[in-house]
Amino acid sequence: MDKKVKLKILLAALSIVAILFLIIGLAMYIRLDDPEPTSIPTEAPTKIEGHYVDSEYGKYIKYDEQEASTVSEIVEGYNRTILTSYQSYQDFINQIGYESRLTESDFDNNYYIIAFAENDSCKIKINEIKSIKTVNTDIDNRIIIEIGYENICENCSKKYALFLVPYDKNKINKNTTIGQIKYTKENFRKCGNSKAKEVEEKPIIYLYPEQETNVTIKLLKTEKITTTYPKYDDIWDVTAKPNGDLIDNKTGRSLYGLYWEGINYSSMLQEEGFIVKGTDTISFLEDSLAKLGLTEREANEFIIYWLPRLEKNKYNYIHFSGTEFMNQEQPLEVNPKPDTIIRILMEYKPLEKPIKVSKQELKAPKRTGFTLIEWGGTELK
Repeated sequence: MDKKVKLKILLAALSIVAILFLIIGLAMYIRLDDPEPTSIPTEAPTKIEGHYVDSEYGKYIKYDEQEASTVSEIVEGYNRTILTSYQSYQDFINQIGYESRLTESDFDNNYYIIAFAENDSCKIKINEIKSIKTVNTDIDNRIIIEIGYENICENCSKKYALFLVPYDKNKINKNTTIGQIKYTKENFRKCGNSKAKEVEEKPIIYLYPEQETNVTIKLLKTEKITTTYPKYDDIWDVTAKPNGDLIDNKTGRSLYGLYWEGINYSSMLQEEGFIVKGTDTISFLEDSLAKLGLTEREANEFIIYWLPRLEKNKYNYIHFSGTEFMNQEQPLEVNPKPDTIIRILMEYKPLEKPIKVSKQELKAPKRTGFTLIEWGGTELK
């Protein structure tokens, strides 16, 4: 290799080294010239404060209703979980940013059940624990928690309330499950916004006396009534036959049932129910109504009325409330008093996709003697 070529190679190498030094020097200059970034102090998130509530079931902790946020998704995943140690409690509240209110000694005699109540309605206010009871079955021991609520008139916003409910640890074993969290209406009020109420549609009453009988029926909450047939004027007075045929004693017209419709101020999603595909509506209702005590004729009329509303939806949440609930919503005074009363209210909500609910157990009393049957329904908005 001649001297000229060597010289060119040497000069090229020196040029590359010089460029590298220039780049490094420039980078250092920019770094030194750039001021230190200003650190912005961040406040620790405010923890949600719970408070103790004294009840006949002992002390429990309630975390008040808050505007729902992503934390609700975390809490919902813990719903109906049993906290069996102080450490599991600490892990739970630290994850969701709640204030610690329990101590290690609180776990000496009790475990704590997480009961999460959520609503997205403008008409519901979640109140306090109403009852805690255990239902023993052949399969497990189910703890049922009942939470009271009332309707209020305010702007609609999703809210939730979290309860940590103590339960005697000696009564909990591997077969214990949290079978249901029920909601019980405490009172209602009429709201100016029509969206704050739902309509109980087509409650219809059938009467089956053992022999032809004169029967009177009074609706005891007439302020909730919107429509009746035959026209209700303080009382329905009919002659009822064993096959269910009725004669209106005021007009002489033949009837097969007594119809009323009214405002429902207290509906909300329950923990128990069913998620039913719209295409499965017929088979679901046939099976469910038989378990609830309806005859095929009564079920036929029920299905004919509700089928068009249910089968058009991808899915439906369905819950059946029974006689106890209906006796609160619209008490009846029937004379003579029936031996068997079966009152059914189907509550449903159209869904685009399934949600998680516990399967509702359906049962009915045996139809004996003079029997009164009533069915109706309402859509949860």
